[in-house]
Amino acid sequence: MLANLLYGVLALIVFAAIFAVAYLFYRRGANREALVVKVPPGVRQQRFVRIGGIDQWVSVRGEDAANPVLLFLHGGPGGAMSDMIYLRQHPLEAHFTIAHWDQRGAGRTFARSGKAGAGEMTVDRMARDGIEVAEWLRREFGKEKLVLVGASWGSLLGTEMVKRRPDLFSAYVGTGQVVNMQQGEAVSYAALMEQLKARSETNPRAAKDIAALEAIGPPPYPSRKALLAQRRVLFRAGSAADRGLMRSMPLALLTAPGVDLKIAMATIGGSLFSIDALYDELMAYDIRRLGTRFETPMIYLQGADDIQTPTVLVEAYFKEVEAPSKALVLLGDGAAHMAAITHLEAFGKALVEALGKVGVT
Repeated sequence: MLANLLYGVLALIVFAAIFAVAYLFYRRGANREALVVKVPPGVRQQRFVRIGGIDQWVSVRGEDAANPVLLFLHGGPGGAMSDMIYLRQHPLEAHFTIAHWDQRGAGRTFARSGKAGAGEMTVDRMARDGIEVAEWLRREFGKEKLVLVGASWGSLLGTEMVKRRPDLFSAYVGTGQVVNMQQGEAVSYAALMEQLKARSETNPRAAKDIAALEAIGPPPYPSRKALLAQRRVLFRAGSAADRGLMRSMPLALLTAPGVDLKIAMATIGGSLFSIDALYDELMAYDIRRLGTRFETPMIYLQGADDIQTPTVLVEAYFKEVEAPSKALVLLGDGAAHMAAITHLEAFGKALVEALGKVGVT
């Protein structure tokens, strides 16, 4: 009888594995069909480009090559999105030709180069990489200027880029905008602790999360390990929209057309490698060292409930910014740190409206 039971369990496991593999292939095929772009007039390119002395992955999609080119800078550092955002961004492709760049140490770029081939991992080097990517996109698509969107870590990088080369960009758009990392972490820790305490009497999990935060202690954090421990609590107990997105990402990655196990593992491994390599510089970052005067229109589309890069700091910084034009839009309805993805409809509408006001259509 025991043998029959074991055979039954084994058969169930094998069946579940076969079903899971079949489902992944089904979803991958369905996603491939959903991603069809008519070329021309549309654009669909995926290739390695020689940037900063190494091969770096750039993926470009859009329904009409005549539309403005938008360069989206992913977060992290190391949080490549090119293989996970493919379905969500589809509505924006009617308005923009959207380019995603897997930065050095991230995604497909990291899958090709590995740690040994990643080269110099600094904000300066990666800002220069980004400028090279922008110049390549201008040449490739015959555009005088690009729209630059920076999300989270990408907002740090994007602000550096637009400050150095305003001639390349018709507008800068920050979301999950980094202002001052140490101040931001202090505000984030306090806000998260306050939220947890408010629900601790009715939510047993909240008490455990409070204990986890108390074990880490308030910032400045002594190591990447402490920062990631705080992020685990934040992703588990913070914004419902962000939490749902984080849970959906693994399946989105595994069912992305063209993604194999090496690329999937590199997408995960690149995040850990990049945060290790850039931790000290990242945690010391203060955007105000660039000054507050810019030669490019500056737009901020911020989740009202963002406590990871706290919206309260973005609002204060926005008042100091001097630019040919500027705009700050707070996205509601539970929009938080990842509002550009979780609230794409509202984000896209605000983006098109804000860009229209500065003449980008």
